[in-house]
Amino acid sequence: MYVLSLLTSLIPILISLVLYFKKNNNKILNRILCIAPLGISLILNIVICFTGHLEPLVLFKISEDLLIVAQIDTTSKFFALLISLIMIIVTIYSFKYFEEDERKNHFDAFFMLSYAALMMLTYSGNLITMYITFEMVTLLSMPLVLHEKTKESIDAALKYLIYSVGGAFLGFIGVVYLSSCSGNFFVLGGSLVTSSINKNVFNVVLLLMLIGFGTKCGMFPLHNWLPTAHPVAPAPASSILSGIITKSGVIAIIRIVYYVVGTEFIIGTWLHYTWIILILITILLGSFMACVQKNLKKRLAFSSVSQISYVLLGISMFNTTALQGAYAQVVSHAVIKVCLFLVAGVLIHVLHIHNVDELDGVGKKMPITMWCYTICALGLIGVPPTSGFVSKWYLATGALSSGLKVIDIIAPIVLIISAILTAYYLLDCTIRAFFPSKKDVNYEKVKEEPLFVVPLIILASATILIGLCASPLLNLIASYM
Repeated sequence: MYVLSLLTSLIPILISLVLYFKKNNNKILNRILCIAPLGISLILNIVICFTGHLEPLVLFKISEDLLIVAQIDTTSKFFALLISLIMIIVTIYSFKYFEEDERKNHFDAFFMLSYAALMMLTYSGNLITMYITFEMVTLLSMPLVLHEKTKESIDAALKYLIYSVGGAFLGFIGVVYLSSCSGNFFVLGGSLVTSSINKNVFNVVLLLMLIGFGTKCGMFPLHNWLPTAHPVAPAPASSILSGIITKSGVIAIIRIVYYVVGTEFIIGTWLHYTWIILILITILLGSFMACVQKNLKKRLAFSSVSQISYVLLGISMFNTTALQGAYAQVVSHAVIKVCLFLVAGVLIHVLHIHNVDELDGVGKKMPITMWCYTICALGLIGVPPTSGFVSKWYLATGALSSGLKVIDIIAPIVLIISAILTAYYLLDCTIRAFFPSKKDVNYEKVKEEPLFVVPLIILASATILIGLCASPLLNLIASYM
């Protein structure tokens, strides 16, 4: 099975080289080269999901202490399958988006490499392997932000790189420290050797580590790369940056907290409360900042800052209910936020609309596109029967039953405030689109391209379907814990 997990990365890497250096611009061949490796990788990940428990595999040794390890477990299966599904949908959308782009092959090559790095990260089996692949995700996804090669995109790519590498450096401090007092493999429940721990140093290092890897999630105070990178990146890049690549930080934090340290070393400490407070600040900050943005993609970017921290909140509550909510939010946010950014891409590509105040009457021109937006907006708010309602319900009830003094009351209140603000900044766009204030708006319909609307319909339908059939997902998540 480890051969299959390696192939999920190796096949996309080989195809990326073909795409990058290929001179032939045959449209059909290009599309086959883009979709085939992702489809094969998805099938391999599905097969891997049906395997039982496997012992970690040492791929090779850099030295006696530095091992590159692969691991197939419930966490890797969960994230690998989700990433594969979403990346295929975004790839189909990109066929039309980049149809006239001469640099499409370069984008596709780095898109494929980013996917390969994400697969390596999900199947990492120890801290050093996780750190190396985490850095690879940053370096290989940065060209996606840089794609347009404008001054703004170059500045945004550099900011993304500096923040991500800086955050990873903070994480590296923890990797070095924890590697000296834990085993070489991820073990559910933790693998710390307690006799070698200085509690004061441990708490400081772990906080730096959580903030560092939390940078990729957009966690305060290192969150500002997200609203800078999203507006200038192409829509397919924005969608995976928000929906998928930010989850690399989530994967790293889950591995650290649940597979290296163990919750008993954190719960109730000043480190624990400080981490939760930073998460709650991020949720409110992202929501408030989204409300005042005029640029649609920047509004969605600040929304991501807030919504990804919902996942971190569930992880930090240290109970099964909240953790179910966190994993459900991972799925819900990936589906919903990818759809919202792809909608923004359609509006930019077809109507050249960048700002919210330009949306008047768009719902009459592009009804399918804007209905998909509205369904996913309701999902992000947490309106039943969408997937967002399920995840937020479990997050709120998990927080209430956490037993953390004050936090068990403040956290649900923060979630409610954030939901109200989310309704304001997302439904504002829907109201403008379907109920324009301007009397002279041109309502002439615009042709909605199948390669644009089919991915949007799939994602919007998934938002409702997951909400209506939540039990299988929650049972699946519970089996992963």
